[in-house]
Amino acid sequence: MKKHDYTALDCEILKAIESGKRFYGDIACAEVMKEAKKLEASRNGDLSPGHFFFKPGWRFVDSRLQALRKSGKIEWHGPKNGWRPA
Repeated sequence: MKKHDYTALDCEILKAIESGKRFYGDIACAEVMKEAKKLEASRNGDLSPGHFFFKPGWRFVDSRLQALRKSGKIEWHGPKNGWRPA
């Protein structure tokens, strides 16, 4: 399975959070989902060995939120305060 470039999606997610969007429903705005849909189309068009499941665009956003958290770029401040820049 080929590696994907998440730079554009990460950039849109960070822009959304820095603009004050704190929760997934707000972060997954049109700009973010546009980039997620590009990854969805790219990944789900990949017929390489070992690739056998569909990954919807919203899952890319979800997994990139966690990757950005693990890399120290954003922080989770609980269900009342949501995501914040680190």
